[in-house]
Amino acid sequence: MDTVALLQHEHDAVRALFGRLPAVSGPERLESVREIAARFVLHLQLEEEFLYRALEQAGDVEARRAAADARADHALVDDLIERLLRLDPRDAEFERAVGELERRIRAHARDEEARTFPQARRALGESRREAIGCDIVRRRARLDVVA
Repeated sequence: MDTVALLQHEHDAVRALFGRLPAVSGPERLESVREIAARFVLHLQLEEEFLYRALEQAGDVEARRAAADARADHALVDDLIERLLRLDPRDAEFERAVGELERRIRAHARDEEARTFPQARRALGESRREAIGCDIVRRRARLDVVA
């Protein structure tokens, strides 16, 4: 599977989870937030390990810059997720952090779809993107077995 299509699918899946979040409350809401966080942390890890590394090695200045910018954005999302998961879900700060996480993840996805993914299509070529997509699928399967 093409890396860009795979990662786009993951963005869409997380957006859908956020879309269902207003309809749940209590323990179910907390579990939904934890699911979003876990899925996105894994998504970020796989992007960094495979896509960004490939972009950095592509020898293209714009591709390297897109990867560097996306890595910086990942650090912000990671920090926010860590903070969110330490909060008490009954605290108003928890809901503010959930809203901030949703805004940050949606912005990350928009930026990636507008800049990083086009750079990947241009700099990596179809066969390389297919190979990276297969690597991501294999790594995800191994991580799912461990978890």
